Formats: sequence, C-alpha cells, structure tokens
Amino acid sequence: MGDEDEGTTYDAIEPSEYIFQPVVREIEKDLSNDDEISCLATYQANLYIGTARGRLLHYHKFEDADDYMVISQLQVSNNRAVRQILLFTSMEKALVLSADKVAMYSLPEFSPLNIGKLKGITGMSKINNVNGENKEESETSLLWTKDKIRVISVTKQSIKLLKDINYSNTLACVSTSIENGKYVIAANESTYVILDLENIRQIPLFEHNSASGSDFTPQIIPFGSGDSTGKEFLLLVKSDQKSLMGMFMNANGEVTRGTLLWENTGYPFGAICVDSPYILALFKSDNLSYRIITSSLVTLQEVKTQALEHILAEDQVKDKKEESSTDKPSNCFSLKEVDNDMIIKSSDLSKLLTTEIIPSGSKIQSCITIKSRLTLASKRSLLVAMRYPTTVVLASRFCKLIANDSNAGAFSEIYNELKDLEQDNENLSLLSAQLQCFILAIIDQGKFLDVITHKVGEKKRRKMLLDPLFVLHLLSEKNWLSNIKQSTTIFSMFIDIIQPTRDQLGNVEELRARYLFKLLKIMNEDPTIIDSDISDIVHYELYSKHLKNPEQVPSIVVEDLNYWNGIDFDNNIIKYLEENNVLLLIEIYKTLLENLTQSLTEDKIAERLCSSCLSLISDSEKLASCDGKPEGDLIKEKESLIDLTLHTLKKYIKDPKIYGKYLFEILKVTPQKGVTFIKNNRSEEYKDIHKQIMSQINFKDEADSTAIGLTRMKFEYAESVFIDDLKRFKDSLSLEVLDEFLAEALVRFTSKDSLNQKNLDILNNLKSEYSSKREDIGAKSWPKINWIDFLSVKASQLEEKLFFELYVKIYELILIRCRLKSFSLSDIKADIEEKFENNISLRYLLIMSSNEHEKIEKLLEFSDYQNAEYVTIKDTLVFPAKTFYLPYIPVTLPKNKQPTYNCIKKNLYTIFKFYSDNFVEDQRLLSIIYFHNHYEKYFTPLEAIGMIPKDIPIIYLKKYLDRIFVDYNIKHTDILFHKAIGKADSKFMKKLSENHAKEDSI
Repeated sequence: MGDEDEGTTYDAIEPSEYIFQPVVREIEKDLSNDDEISCLATYQANLYIGTARGRLLHYHKFEDADDYMVISQLQVSNNRAVRQILLFTSMEKALVLSADKVAMYSLPEFSPLNIGKLKGITGMSKINNVNGENKEESETSLLWTKDKIRVISVTKQSIKLLKDINYSNTLACVSTSIENGKYVIAANESTYVILDLENIRQIPLFEHNSASGSDFTPQIIPFGSGDSTGKEFLLLVKSDQKSLMGMFMNANGEVTRGTLLWENTGYPFGAICVDSPYILALFKSDNLSYRIITSSLVTLQEVKTQALEHILAEDQVKDKKEESSTDKPSNCFSLKEVDNDMIIKSSDLSKLLTTEIIPSGSKIQSCITIKSRLTLASKRSLLVAMRYPTTVVLASRFCKLIANDSNAGAFSEIYNELKDLEQDNENLSLLSAQLQCFILAIIDQGKFLDVITHKVGEKKRRKMLLDPLFVLHLLSEKNWLSNIKQSTTIFSMFIDIIQPTRDQLGNVEELRARYLFKLLKIMNEDPTIIDSDISDIVHYELYSKHLKNPEQVPSIVVEDLNYWNGIDFDNNIIKYLEENNVLLLIEIYKTLLENLTQSLTEDKIAERLCSSCLSLISDSEKLASCDGKPEGDLIKEKESLIDLTLHTLKKYIKDPKIYGKYLFEILKVTPQKGVTFIKNNRSEEYKDIHKQIMSQINFKDEADSTAIGLTRMKFEYAESVFIDDLKRFKDSLSLEVLDEFLAEALVRFTSKDSLNQKNLDILNNLKSEYSSKREDIGAKSWPKINWIDFLSVKASQLEEKLFFELYVKIYELILIRCRLKSFSLSDIKADIEEKFENNISLRYLLIMSSNEHEKIEKLLEFSDYQNAEYVTIKDTLVFPAKTFYLPYIPVTLPKNKQPTYNCIKKNLYTIFKFYSDNFVEDQRLLSIIYFHNHYEKYFTPLEAIGMIPKDIPIIYLKKYLDRIFVDYNIKHTDILFHKAIGKADSKFMKKLSENHAKEDSI
C-alpha cells in the first residue's frame, strides 16, 4: 500500500512481486479497541473473521461494491479467541474452534446449531475425499486432542465420531488424497509421521527440530502439483537457531524435490504459503521488522524480499505482540490461503493500468479487480495478496526492451509467453491485445494483421479486439488523431513506445492499406461490429488515401454496398474525392448504379455521376491532374467519360429537367455525340425535351465540316421522331406534326451546305438529261419515268445523294400534305419561293401548290409527262416508286376529288396539243398514236380524228380505227363514222371499207 507517489511503476515490476490490497478498509470500526483478528475463512462471496475476543464477524461482497461489508456479528465465546473456522461447503455447515470447544454453524448466514459442542479440541482439518463418495450426505474431518486424533463425520444435522487414533501432542495434521484420506501426515513436538487411519499404525518420517532447546512449531503445507497423487507437501524443519529448511514429499512419504533453505532468517512468523511457482514466508528480524521472502518452487532459490513497510500502514508495522489475559494468537502477522477466491478492487493495479486519451492527454484510472486466496492478516487489518498479472509483467519488460533497442528475439520471447495467457478481466485482455499489437508489428506483420482485425464476443455482440482508431493511430503520422478530431485510449505505459514501434514498421503505408481493406470486409460481414462514427473514419481513410486505382473500385464498392446504400452525399469521402480524385469518385458512382437494387438514391447518384463526368470533360487540366496519363490517353478518357454520361442519362435519369440539363451540356462539349445520342434515344418520355434541345442548337458556321455533319444529324433525329409520330397518325388533326417536320426538312434542304452550287449544278444537269431523254413511245414505259423517280435512280449513283434524297422526301411530304388538306407552300416557309425562283428544278417542288391547270402546264414544261397526265386524271401527282414516309402511315390517305369529265377532257386536249406542237418527227407521231390509244374514251371518234394534225397520215392510227370500227359495228352506229371517213384519203378508206364488208359477210 504505501504512498501513492512512491507506488510501483511498470518499469520496476518483477514476476515474483506481489500486490497487497485491503479487504475491509474500515475493519477497525468493527473491532473493539482490545480485539484483533485471530482466524478467517471464506465461502462464496462471504468472509468470516474470528477474533481474539470470541466474536465472529460475517462480511459479504456485493457485486457493485468495492469492499466487503459487515452484515452480522456473533459472539461465539466469552473473551476466548476463535482459533479456527473449518467449512464443509457441500453440507453448508461450519465447525468453529474457540478455546478448546468446537461448535457447529450453518452457512452462509452462520447461525448456530444446537447439537452440542465437542471439548478438549486443540486443532482440526478436513479429510480429502477425492472420489466424492457420500459427499452430499456427509464429510469427514480430523479433530485432535492432547492424546488422540479423532475421525468424525459431519452431516447436515449432526457430528458423529467414527474413530479415535492414539497420538499424543499433535501440533499439525493434514489429510492426503490417497484412498480417500486413508493416510494423514501428522507432527508432534519432535517428529513427522504418516498415520494409517484404517490400520491404526504410524510410519515415522523424520525429526523436525534438531536445534536443542529451541521453540519450534512444525508446519505441513499441502499444495497441488499435478502429481499422480494429486498433492505435494512442504514440511518445515528447523536446522539451527537462525535457519530453516523445507522438505518436499508426496503422500507416500517420497521426496519430490530438493531442500529449500532459509538461512539466517529465524522462524517464519505467520506460516508459509505456496503460491505456485513461488513460496512465500513471513519472517521477523531481530529489530522487529517484518519481511516476506519469496522463493522459487522450481529453483528453490530466494527470488525477492519485500518489507512490510511497503505493504502495510506505518501504525500497523509498529504493532507488537502484547501479553494480555485474553487468549489470542501468538503472532502479529499471518499468511493464509483461504478456500475461495476473494475479489477486491486493486488501487495499485488500477493506477498502474491507467489509460490515456490521445491526443488530449487526459488520463483515466482503470478499475481493476483482483482475485486471490492468499491473505495477509495483522492484528487489525486484512489484505489479499496477488502477484502482478503476467501480462503486466510482460508489458513492463517489453517497454524496457524497446527503449533499449533490443533485438527481435527478445520480443519473440515475450510474445510466446503472452499469446496463450488467459486474462481475468477486460482491462488485462485489452492490455494483452495492445501489447501483442506492438510486438507483432515489429516481429511478424502477418500475425500483426490477424491481431488488429481479431473479433471478440458472442455472435450478436461481437466487437473488435482493438479499437480501429488505436490501430490507425499506430499506423499513421503523430498528429493523425488531432487532424480528424477524434480520440482513442491507450495504456499510459505504452505512450512512449508508439513512435519507436512506428519506426520499425517498414512500409507502413502498405500495412495500413492492408488493415483497412481487411477491416472493411469485417464491417460488411457484421455492420454492427463498430460504431458508425468510427466506420465513417475507416471508410474515409480507405477511400481517400488507399483506393488510388479506379480498377480497384468495383470489387471494393460491391463489397461495401451496405455503407453506400442511402449515404449522405455531403460526407467527407465525397468532398475529398471531388477535390482530389474525381475519376475515382466517378468509378464509385458507376459501380453503385450498377449494383444497388431498389435504391432510393439512384437518381441522386446518377445526377452526381453526370455532374462529375462533365466537370472533367469540360476541364482538360483537371482531367490531366486526376489521370496523369499522356495526352492521347486523355482523349480516350474524355471520350469514355462522355459515353458514360450519355449511358447514365439514358438508363438512370428519370427527371426530364435534369436529363435535359446534362444532355445540353454534352451538346456544348461534343455536339456530334450528343445529337447521335438524341437520334438513337427516341423514348417517348423525352420527346419534348429532345425537341426543345434540338431547337436550341444553332451552328454559326454552317460551312464547318463538324457543323455540317451535326446539322445533318439534327435533321436525321427530327426525321426519326417524325416517323415515330407517323406510326400514331390518325387523321388531319395530326397535320401539325407533318407541317413541323416539313418545315424542318425545307430548312435543312435550303441550308448552305445542302443547297450549294455543286448540288445545284448536278441538279440542273440531271434536269437537262431528263428533258432530252427520248423514250420508246411504243413501249410500256411511256409516258417516260416521272422526274422524281428519275432523280431517285440517278441520285443513288452519286456521292451527293443525300441532297437529292432530301429533294425526293420533300416531294413526298408535300404530296402527303396535299392529300390531307388544301395546302400552300408559303404556309410553311415564306422565303422558299424566293430561293427556288431562279431554278426550274427547284420550282418543281412548288407545282403542287398550283391550281390544276397550272400544274399540268408546268409539268409539261418540265417534261414530266407522266405526272402531267396523272394530274389530269387524278388531280394529284404520282407518289415516288420508293417512298420514305408513306409506309408508316397507318391510315389510308383520303382520295382527291376526281375532276369532272369535261375538265379531264379539256386538260387532255391541252396535253395532246403540247405533244403535237412540241414533239417532232417520230416522237410527235408516236405520242399522238399513244394518246389516241390511251384516252379514246374521253373523245368521240370525230373529235379524236379531228385532233390529228393534217400532216400525219391516218394510217398510223390503224389500231385505233380498227378498235373504233368494231365498237361501232357492235352498236350499229356507223353512219356518222362513214361520213367522217369520207373526208379522209379516198383510196385508203375505200380499201378499208371493203375489208370491213368482207368481214361482215363472213
């Protein structure tokens, strides 16, 4: 106990050093002024103290109390010392020897039993019943008097005498374990003997006092050794006035060890106790000072001497034996081993195991309890004695070694002693864990990782053996905890060895990373194993400092989904990566989107991913700082980020506003990919936002190749959307869709890159070729192919076919539009006519907005005879042979109102006159023949023949006339016909008439 300022420090601890702690701090209050402790015993949490004045004090240790508290006091005898308390725990009974009388009491309350008293008793001990036979019914004990040893049976209700053995002046008697206590070792005033209780015989051993005239009390101390007999015995022998020997034997009387010698010590006051592997003996020197000598049970050498001045209070040290009329013990102090562990809070050990909060430096004294059966009693105090725990001793040794830069071999020795030690409490377990951590960090980093990631506790209440903050502090720079504004605890004795341990770690960065990755796996297997605050720190350290390669991200994040699911996106990890490693953050977002299921944060993650990608796409310097790759790789990286952004928009972004926001940003950076994306992603939910975005695209330099390509792509997108709309086309109410796209097509067609001089020259050349093209009028192809189909065929062979294809598409659109409702081209684009004004090929597209007669004239002028004739009959132009939009319309287009018969006849005459007036030679002749053969139903024979120019012989109309004759013969209406023929060539007509007459006769 001693002064706290001079208390034992960790660097002075030896394995054989003992801690002494008061059991009852205020025991003097329970003792009268002239009373003192005479004996004691323990049972469970109860302590029974007998006094020199015949009282018995009953103490109890409550679970939440630091000390034992008195709960009852019993007067056993009248001022006669309670000399011995013998407990029979299986019977819950006790025998109490006071003066020379033995009485029986019940446990644990220690109430007396009225079964009479045994008298003349000088001592007692229990017989060891190794096999436990009849233990629940009775236990056997030895009582001795001046002339005999009595064997008694103790039951719950009585004491029964079993046998008397004659043996005078017994001073000590201890049962062995052989044959259920058949043999006992006893001592009288001169000799040790073995007594055979069954056969009533004595086996002499040896004398115990060779010093003539000296006063000596023999002692027999049993202790366990794992021997086949189960017991060893230490027998004291006095060799001279100042020396003492200890002889070791087993129950058979065989010597088991060498001789233990205490020289120049005198006789041990207060007995000797064996606390394997040590033997403690209490001696008093000539100057009345007391000391405890500790010897090794292995080497039988003295290992330590402790003066009681450092154990007991000063006034207790000065206690001297005083003679009085009371019957009391002869020694001031005594060492005794009790039956049950006494559990006491140790102030010395608690002080020694003080923990310190780092980085603040605040100290927290531990509350350490010790348990021991070894007691040290003086007249008016009782202490429990225990060696410093082996873990504490090893910790102190390690601190010395590392301070002296010892080699790894010395550390290994400590670890080998430490690793299999069982610890009595959490404090020692933590001390052991921290100590193993320090040692293994130096000698074996593989085992070091095992220790720092070791889990303890039951399945549902598991925790890390070592605080992750403690481990990270060891594996980090000195001020790490201060920087993160966190703290951990460490035993004060280890404070000064942290840095020396760090210095021997080698590649601490790699070791730290391995620890964090392993800890992450543990946390994901059991998310409750550490607090959320520490989990956040572990994640921050891992993701910010040790997850440097994006290729590592998928496997780590997938394993860590529990942490990321529902995370606050303003946490420190996100903030750090946004400033220092956006590529890593992007990979995290990407992995989360691919693996989180039914996540409420999916839209937020997707938005964050797009934002992070665009921050690098638009800032090459920032991308270079993140990537650190050559410029060529940066270009690939940027392309990859663009693709990732577009993929995310398509798959994960549901909010049209957010979708449009990031898509427009992509269009600013890479219009080509943006427009391609829009074109390929024609989801109905984004239709309006796409239109809005596309309408905002305005390329200032239309001559630029990129802008030209994008303008084309913009139109292709509009076309794809239009086709989708056509599939849902119902009626004229959908005209707005058609008009909108037609306007887009005309704008595209008249743009500078499309309506350029080169394309116009090709168009004019094709027009010239078309106009001069001569067809075999007698063939089925007459009237020759219409202009649009001719252009389609020719355009397919040209490099600039897109321009001509668009020409044909506009033609088809206008034709569809005209079929649906009256239409004027100027309704779509006011400046179209102006742009087409000087080019007949372009003005062709305007024909459909003309009235019927103008259409025919313009078509004839253009040489599109097929369409001219078709308009005459149908009042509309011919759809191209290959249509682009018509197949997608799910409804049948309304038919135009058919022209009247007279109107058709009038327009046909216009066409005939054009053929007759403008064609020459055989083309003129054949066109007239063709016309009469195809449109005869609109003209009477007289009208038809009257239309034939005078310079064309009528013989060329033979087929027509043959058909007319047949028709008129059938109808018997040939009178007018013959009159008409009479005006023709007489010879030709005569022959023709004769031929008809012959046919009639036949």
